[in-house]
Amino acid sequence: MRNLYKNIRKRTSLKRGHTSIKNKLTGYNNIKFCTRNELEFSKVAESDGEIEFLEMFLSVLSESDIVFDIGANMGLFTLYAYAAVKDIDIYRFEPVPEYYNRLLQNLALNNIHDVNTYNYGLGNENNSTTFMYKNVLGSGMGSGSERYSKKYTFDFKEQVCEIKKGDSLIKNSVLPVPAVIKIDVEGMEMNVLNGLAETLQHTKCQYVFCEIHTTLDPVLYGEVCRLCADCGFKTENIYAKKEGIGIIAYK
Repeated sequence: MRNLYKNIRKRTSLKRGHTSIKNKLTGYNNIKFCTRNELEFSKVAESDGEIEFLEMFLSVLSESDIVFDIGANMGLFTLYAYAAVKDIDIYRFEPVPEYYNRLLQNLALNNIHDVNTYNYGLGNENNSTTFMYKNVLGSGMGSGSERYSKKYTFDFKEQVCEIKKGDSLIKNSVLPVPAVIKIDVEGMEMNVLNGLAETLQHTKCQYVFCEIHTTLDPVLYGEVCRLCADCGFKTENIYAKKEGIGIIAYK
């Protein structure tokens, strides 16, 4: 990890603590993150290993778009989106309080003070779910999926988190219809998508970016693609790696 940290420092302007980022994505030199250790530093400097996914996500955004960042974690996608497009409206969902507080901290560090940050997850029903997340500072790993704790054997923390059905929130005018949806929920992809099935069919909803964690369930990829197709989307793979597959669904 020490060598990794040194190599990253050579090609970025990141420093420990409150940091400005200059990494593999050019033109985004003023984004700031608070990094507490070398693991968190490396995740920010390498865009959490999701360069292609992030680039594609940014490329479809337009002014006045409404965006859902589901599984916002520390705010990587949100902060890049704000830097990429003026007058964009981003709704962020992060159920784990530890990650939610980190998200708020990074938003404040970049002078973003809107009220569209929610300490709950989106799913297919309104309930409370026990989330398991890795007991390592800065890991960012966690899920409410039962498969998660069965798949991984590392030390977990547990946290009961609130889940709300996306379609119900939109139908009750708590949330608007999004044009772009980004999903990174580590095994709960179908819960989120099923809870947004009506919204996905809306003409305003044009793009879905979903990280499908096939290591947790190999059938997830097929299920996600079929649901997107049923809602009028075409799908293409952005990346495939051992942890899973990143897709774009578009109309």
